[in-house]
Amino acid sequence: MGQPKKRDSRVPRCDACPIRRLALFQPLSMGEIEAVQKYRAEYRLLAPGEAIFRQGAPTLETYTLFSGWAFLYQNLPDGRRQILRFLLPGDFLGFQADMEEGVRGHSAQALTEASICVFPREALLKMFKRQSKLGVRLIWLTAQDQAIAHEHLASLGRRNALERVAYLLLEIFHRVRMRQPGDDNTVPFPLTQDVMADAVGLTNIHVNRTLRQLRESGLLVLKSRRLHIPDPGALAEQAGFNVELFGPRAMI
Repeated sequence: MGQPKKRDSRVPRCDACPIRRLALFQPLSMGEIEAVQKYRAEYRLLAPGEAIFRQGAPTLETYTLFSGWAFLYQNLPDGRRQILRFLLPGDFLGFQADMEEGVRGHSAQALTEASICVFPREALLKMFKRQSKLGVRLIWLTAQDQAIAHEHLASLGRRNALERVAYLLLEIFHRVRMRQPGDDNTVPFPLTQDVMADAVGLTNIHVNRTLRQLRESGLLVLKSRRLHIPDPGALAEQAGFNVELFGPRAMI
């Protein structure tokens, strides 16, 4: 799917990167930032639907999402897809415990036009050995991702359809708001109903019905790839949403 990967010579240096406050490498000295610059191998542009890596492939690279949206997913043998996590600018992806000799347990794909900074496996491991603060930051990020994954597991196992959809909408809303503060409770929302269905474990028809129920209750407006939540607190009550996972202390 998608177009061939392209290189872009306009990529900024790490010390001028606009997503530094969101990414793995935020609170570093100039010397450490220069080290990151040295270990980054490439900057790639991605078309919507283009694969970043595929399930079963060797673990040769890790990435920081520089711009756009992407998602992680796993395919079952019969072709069904479970979306595991949505990725926003500043998110780190592709790292796993068996980096030395493992294969991917899931895939990653661009949802919109996107760009990524690429760190080869060997360079990343060398960087962590030489820059201990980056290793500590990775541990923190892994713990954060695990907490969010636990909430997703609770949604799939115990939350009803309305709670699942509401929780997903609130997660996206708060994560975007962390990156793009605003006062009108409206955020970009490029997810289709098919994509949402694969994330919450429901059929497209069930997601459509649930969204209609939330709209008729006045809890959200979803139009022209924009999500408006008039009262996030009221929707959070419907979803049993844990806002602490996405509050100021969760800033990356």
